[in-house]
Order: sequence, then C-alpha cells, then structure tokens
Amino acid sequence: MPAKKTPPEHCVEVVVLGLEGSGKSSLVRQLRGLCQGGLQRGGAIDVPPTVGVELDNWTWEHTRLKVKEVGGTFVATWLKYCKSFDVLIYMVDLSNPKQLSASIIELFNLLAAPSVAPHPVLVLLSKTDMPVAFPASTFYHFSQIHQLKQHNPDLSITLLEVSAFTHHNLDAVLCWLMERRRPFTHSD
Repeated sequence: MPAKKTPPEHCVEVVVLGLEGSGKSSLVRQLRGLCQGGLQRGGAIDVPPTVGVELDNWTWEHTRLKVKEVGGTFVATWLKYCKSFDVLIYMVDLSNPKQLSASIIELFNLLAAPSVAPHPVLVLLSKTDMPVAFPASTFYHFSQIHQLKQHNPDLSITLLEVSAFTHHNLDAVLCWLMERRRPFTHSD
C-alpha cells in the first residue's frame, strides 16, 4: 500500500507578469527545475511564449508554490488575474531598449491598483547576461523606484537582477518567495 501523501505546511500563490518576451516562462520553468533538481543548463532555453494564462504548481521545502503566469500580450487584462494571490513577480527585460519605458509604465499602473498595492512585489530585472542589456542602474534612474517607496512607505517592493539562462539569483527568488509563504489551507 502506497504511503499517504502529506500535505504541504505552507503555500504561496504567485502571479507572474511582464511584457511580451520579458522572460516569464523561462523563469517559471527554471524555478521549477531548481526545486525539482532539473535545471536546464547550457544553450538557449527553448520556451514558447505564453498565450493566455499558464498555471503551474509544485512543492518545495514543505511549501506549495502556485504560479499563475499571464502572457505579456494580455496587459489590458492583468488586473483580472490579480484578485487572489500572495505575491506578484514583475519581469523587466533589460536587453530590450524598446520595452523599458513601457515596462516601467505598466509596473506603475499595477502598483497603483488597489488589488495589487497591499501585496509584496518582486521586480526582476531579467536577461542581465545579454551583451546588449542595460545596467540595472538605468532602470533605477528611469523608474525612480526609490522616490516611489519614499512617498509610499507601505509599498513592499524588492528589485533583483536575474538570468534564467545563467541561473543568476534564481536561488534568491526562491528565498524571497519562502519568506512570504503562509500556512497551507485545504482550499489551496
């Protein structure tokens, strides 16, 4: 007789947003791989773009991670998916100069939304390994995140540079998620 599966002790529901091509799908697949011992190494990460919404969940460190990734072409409907979640991950592609200002505008739109404002937000500056990537200081300068935080001290926003390709800071993303987990309930 198989052993009874023990439910996880904790849960964290994550919404992953970002403009098209910002690295959302690659990040989710690599985080899952990191948790399950199957990181994709070397070569390009072959991930088709998300059309619509992709739901994924896995258990790591006694925690159920429930991830809702919304395609970048669905910007107009993002807030619809920000009704029931614990944390928001927002991806910014530092290698795409044409998207940088649009990414900042959409981030500010999200942060101003009543359904998002009370939740912790992790802004991931992605594709830092690309030869044409802006330095993170460019994002800081144009976004003025530090001033936004000064004017809204209740805003919980963290910025982190990542690369799904080189795995840079993927462990830090998991640590950030674990610090924001909550007790698991049967509705999870």
